Amino acid sequence: MKPILSIIIPCFNNAKFLRSNFDSILQQSFTNWECIVVNDGSTDNSCEIILDYCRKYSNFVYIFQDNKGTANARNVGVSHAKGIFLHFLDADDIIACDIYNNIFRMMNEKNIDIIYGNFCYIDSSGNVIKRIKTSKVRKNIVISIYLESGIFPIHAAIIRRAVFLSLCGFDNDCYVEDYDFWIRASLSNFKFYKIDRTMCGYRIAHNETKSSKIEKMVIAKEKVLQRYIDSLPIKKENDRNAILSIARIGLFSFYCHEAVLDRNISAYDLLSTKLRKIPKIILFNPKFFNYRILGYFFDLVEQDHKNYKLYTFFISIRRLKRKFFTRTINPLNLIK
Repeated sequence: MKPILSIIIPCFNNAKFLRSNFDSILQQSFTNWECIVVNDGSTDNSCEIILDYCRKYSNFVYIFQDNKGTANARNVGVSHAKGIFLHFLDADDIIACDIYNNIFRMMNEKNIDIIYGNFCYIDSSGNVIKRIKTSKVRKNIVISIYLESGIFPIHAAIIRRAVFLSLCGFDNDCYVEDYDFWIRASLSNFKFYKIDRTMCGYRIAHNETKSSKIEKMVIAKEKVLQRYIDSLPIKKENDRNAILSIARIGLFSFYCHEAVLDRNISAYDLLSTKLRKIPKIILFNPKFFNYRILGYFFDLVEQDHKNYKLYTFFISIRRLKRKFFTRTINPLNLIK
């Protein structure tokens, strides 16, 4: 019997977390699934662990390839998939208990193409750092995804395989292939649906490579913003430019948020390298200002005890913000 669900897991030197990942899948009460693990050229003992699970459980499938990147490994996994639905996980993720219950029936009854939920950040021991409630689907889903860098991570979503194949899968050359995919899916009018359920734990690793990955992600997202700006359902050029500017502010907000979680990035470095790139019109025009930036940055500065002057400066900024700005403006309301 063909499985209903194919779980796709690319793996590159994640041996430390593989067992907790696989065990979280095995603990699901829903059992009609296959788990396809693509070893993307690992040099640790990942192969040994994966093969151990393959010997014990017939619904685990092992594929090895030379290192070609996450997007390619996911596409290769899908090429071997038999399920009607797809769930993409990273090798160090864990999934919440019984997340698959009733989801596939709901997707069939409501003709849902992509369903997603909430998620949480976890540390190396699996402890919850922060719970994240993802945004609900708005009327203009394309603009929402564009502005919010995707709304939700790929690990918190389940996709129809037919939808994935119709869009030719992930772009192998894109570092943020999920963000790129969500925009293409929304432009193609596929139906997104939000459920108020925690889907997975997304592991945060505090190491030297984390900072560089955040940098790469921000640069890649900027390229995606440029790629699709002319495809957005907005007629006026001024409105498109405004949306692009707001999306860039969202990128800076994302960078601040990730930096707060990753203590290898100092507040001073963030200020000196990133803030100068933000267009002045956004910083000084309340109409285009994203107030989350001050919140994230303030949290970051609080962690950076060596920069007392910077800390004092941003206390003053926060007080000014509270005094003069009483509410934010929804960017979607700018589009008529």
